[in-house]
Amino acid sequence: MSLYIPSKATNWVQPLFTNNNKFAANTYPINSERLIYFYSGRYALSAGLTVLGLKPGDKILLPSYNCWIEVETALSIGLNVQFYRIKSDLTVDVNHLERCIDEETRAVLVTHYMGFPQSLDEIKDVCRRYGLYLIEDCAHAFLSDRGGVPVGTIGDISIFSFRKSLPIPDGGGLVLNLPGLLYGKETRKPNGLSLAFVLVEYLKLQKRGEGHTARTIIEQIIRNLAYWTYLGLRFYLRGIHKVSGDRGHYLVYPSGNFYRSDLENWGISDISRKTLKRSDIVTIKRNRQRNFQVLLEYFRDDSRVKLPFSEIEKGACPLFFPIIIENRDGFYKGMREMGIAGHDWWRDFHPAVPWDQFAEASFLKRSVLGLPVHQELKVDDMERIIKAFEAVWKKIGV
Repeated sequence: MSLYIPSKATNWVQPLFTNNNKFAANTYPINSERLIYFYSGRYALSAGLTVLGLKPGDKILLPSYNCWIEVETALSIGLNVQFYRIKSDLTVDVNHLERCIDEETRAVLVTHYMGFPQSLDEIKDVCRRYGLYLIEDCAHAFLSDRGGVPVGTIGDISIFSFRKSLPIPDGGGLVLNLPGLLYGKETRKPNGLSLAFVLVEYLKLQKRGEGHTARTIIEQIIRNLAYWTYLGLRFYLRGIHKVSGDRGHYLVYPSGNFYRSDLENWGISDISRKTLKRSDIVTIKRNRQRNFQVLLEYFRDDSRVKLPFSEIEKGACPLFFPIIIENRDGFYKGMREMGIAGHDWWRDFHPAVPWDQFAEASFLKRSVLGLPVHQELKVDDMERIIKAFEAVWKKIGV
């Protein structure tokens, strides 16, 4: 059986059979009374923008280095989007941000990239001087803190995407930090068939070691059978969707570049909420930091790559290990062929961004490769990732 290391944690079964209540009791933002759950982070952001009272035509400042979906979400409610410069080290160019502010500007969104907290003191001061709302995008930074202060507690609102860090089929969050803010709408449960597909996909994509035993072969056969059976069901339902013209909620996937206004009132599923409350957060954060450190020690002085983060802050909970490398797409493909599912991170260029004005962001879009460091991996897995990188380098190295 061939090696396979998934890009994110996929073992959703194990937390369901544990009884760890420390997570819900002690961890921000799960312990916040001001947290509202949504199907995913994009709908949490949409709700947050509405709660802040932003209206069509209002201007919001977004980072030039962006996913796509935050831009799409702002546009979906009619906002005027403008972009401020992100430096090649993934920090905010505060001077450029301030120059972008005019009388129509209402809010600034700041992204904590890849689990590493931005320094917000100066940005918060700018927002207060101009009377702007500060929005923290913590989609990558669940469990991160700076100096003991959890990421997401400084902005007027903060947005989370729990499914990026945990093996859950859905789950985003909006935290209303500014006193007086209220979200008065009711949310409803997501479509069960849509969630089931993600869970079955996770089963198929779980980590596999090299070599095989009778047990691992049988397990993989069962996983593949479940996946292909459910995939066939989705194709069947997709046909019904095309013929009947319904909205196809059973076909929805919680990631990607789409934004659907009919999902804005979807909340979090019971299985995701249960997994959130039973996950061992201490181990999750420790494992991610340890795995990141293994790769950091290997690549720190490697002239073949550049590292956006040359050290790991004590409170950071990294989403993955980013390297900047020429021929990123070739390395991404080569690593996948070696059984390493990395990230060709944020490769899509949203047409609303004037990319010719943001050389650093354009460069990052084409050059960042993310290597997995999630909590289900061990030191041996990190060594396999390094070995695979070296094999790909020998094959296609620049």
